[in-house]
Amino acid sequence: MKWLTEEEIKEAAKKSKRAAIKMSIRHWEQLHSVTLREFFEAEKKDLASIGGDYCSLCRRYNWKPSILKSPRPCPLINTICGEEERCSWAWRDVSAIVNYADGLEYITGIEEMAWRYATLMMLQELRKLL
Repeated sequence: MKWLTEEEIKEAAKKSKRAAIKMSIRHWEQLHSVTLREFFEAEKKDLASIGGDYCSLCRRYNWKPSILKSPRPCPLINTICGEEERCSWAWRDVSAIVNYADGLEYITGIEEMAWRYATLMMLQELRKLL
């Protein structure tokens, strides 16, 4: 898979709110299309992440390294963001699965199903913003 680059994500964040939303959707479509094992392989190579560096909305609205001159509410959570823990419930579900599965010696079908479902929920939350 040709993963989105941090540069592509940053450029979309600079362009506009709509571009940032669309890029975030593309990012989560990629995550949803791979298995949890494939995600971990890409993450080890710094090609993918569920963290803010790979989220165009985080790049645009996070008050710490924001592209905007003054903080504005992230449209996903409708509040000023500053940390991933404040992100959407759907993101927190994905994060919980990744943190749990990262410590497992073997990833089973249950973890894979949870990954697919959680990434789909995140996609649905983002698509509501268009």
